[in-house]
Amino acid sequence: MRVYLRIVLAGATIAISPLFGGSAIGADVDARSVAARIGRILGASSECAFIAAARVRTAIDKTKSQLGAYATDRPDVPAAYDKGFAEGRDDVAAKQSRCALVENELTDLEHQSGPWLPEAVKPAVVAAQPPADAAPPR
Repeated sequence: MRVYLRIVLAGATIAISPLFGGSAIGADVDARSVAARIGRILGASSECAFIAAARVRTAIDKTKSQLGAYATDRPDVPAAYDKGFAEGRDDVAAKQSRCALVENELTDLEHQSGPWLPEAVKPAVVAAQPPADAAPPR
C-alpha cells in the first residue's frame, strides 16, 4: 500500500510542477544530468576493447550534434557531458565498471528513438524562429 501511495504522490508532483514554474528548474538539471550520464556511458564504451570503435563513434557523433544546440546558451550541458565522458573512461581503466554492463547501457542508449537530450530546454532561439510557411514582412 505504501508503495502505491508513493507512486501516486510522485506522479501528482510531476503533473502539477509546471503549474508552479518547476519545469524550468527540473529541465535544467535534467539536461545536465542526462548529458553527464550519456557522457559516462560513451566514455566507458570507448575504453572497452570488445565494443566496436565505429559503433562508439556513431553514438558520440549523434550526441555531439545534439550538444551543439546547447553550446552557446547552456555551456554547462556540454561541460557535464565532457566530465561524464572522462569519468566513464576512468571507471573502466580503474576496473570500476564492467564492459559487459557498459555494452548493455550503450545498447539501451542506441535503441532510444529521437534525440537523447531533453527537447524542452534547447535554446529559445530555435523556438523563436517563424514557421516556414509564414509570410515575409512588408
